[in-house]
Amino acid sequence: MKKYIKAANLPPSFSLTSLAVAFLLAERFAAPGWVYGVIGTIYALNAISVVVRIAKHSAVDIFEGK
Repeated sequence: MKKYIKAANLPPSFSLTSLAVAFLLAERFAAPGWVYGVIGTIYALNAISVVVRIAKHSAVDIFEGK
């Protein structure tokens, strides 16, 4: 089983602010519809990978015992 550093010890890895900024930039530059699909797909894949990591791996607290 793979281990990863506990989320409490790291900055957030998935930010909804960056998603909103990406869509606002696409809107500002009048991007075609497929660009919105690409942005949505990238963020959906990121969200899926976060959920899989949480479900299949174990978190390690690096500050345990201090």
